[in-house]
Amino acid sequence: MATSAMWKSLIFSALVTLACPVAFAGNTAVLSTQHYIVVIITRCPEGDVSCDDVLATAVNKASGETEKLKGSDWAHLCDDHVTPCHHVGYKFHCEGRNYYITDSGTLTFTSVDEKVIFEENGKWLE
Repeated sequence: MATSAMWKSLIFSALVTLACPVAFAGNTAVLSTQHYIVVIITRCPEGDVSCDDVLATAVNKASGETEKLKGSDWAHLCDDHVTPCHHVGYKFHCEGRNYYITDSGTLTFTSVDEKVIFEENGKWLE
């Protein structure tokens, strides 16, 4: 079983990997599920609910393998079908899979045709 120190080290490594060589410029969030730690950095001004510059590193807790992702905020649109109204989470695409992370802490991997491959709930760490 992994120790708290090991997880802190993995999270720190993921943050450094995402941030270098650029400085932290935005919000950082960490989601922990049973099988993954996901570190998300939003590199847009605070309050921007339609950011297209979101980075994430997903760390498999069992194997330690990491996957680096680039994606965007995920928002519902207002009645005009143009303006983002409220933030739902984050979405990423990498190597034939879609990754969705909701504000409520659900991590979902789907195939390109949106069939669910993996899904589990987690908790946002402070």
